[in-house]
Amino acid sequence: MIWSLLPHSVAGAYVGEALRSGLDLSMTALAARPLREYRYFAGISSDPSGSRLSDFTTGKSWPTVVGKRLADDLAVRFPSSQLVVEMPLAKPTDHFVENGADEGLVVWNDSVYAVCRLDEGPQRARSVLLEHDPSFLYNAFVIDGARPFPAVVADDTGDWLEVILIGAYDGEGVVGAFLTDIE
Repeated sequence: MIWSLLPHSVAGAYVGEALRSGLDLSMTALAARPLREYRYFAGISSDPSGSRLSDFTTGKSWPTVVGKRLADDLAVRFPSSQLVVEMPLAKPTDHFVENGADEGLVVWNDSVYAVCRLDEGPQRARSVLLEHDPSFLYNAFVIDGARPFPAVVADDTGDWLEVILIGAYDGEGVVGAFLTDIE
């Protein structure tokens, strides 16, 4: 997994647009902290030399990072946190959702989320990232693991939010908004 620093203005605009188009957790994250507080990185699988990393909607013919690479990276960097993936195509009344509590599916504000603790290991994180949509063009969040989702987001300070991940590069990578330096 390669994380390459992105221009703040372009990446912040892309993340902001994705959050405004997301589910309630995206809206809550957008309100929790100003986007200017983040550092933005492209999460990709290959050396980005010669690539236009700020063209977030176009694939680069890279092997995808979403899945094993991203799950491994998140489990190592944030072992005491939770991974929450928005599932905008799922409805609370879908059969797999109604029977999915043991699979980490959570309904909050009439929206569906796939959730796991990152200390459950990279295989579990990979499952949450890919189980319901292998293209991963949705929004995901690494959040504080001290309290379960969604109770943790009741903290109005925004301290619960650690990383925002937005699918990019036609499903081949992500744009990550980090509060800490990852270089």
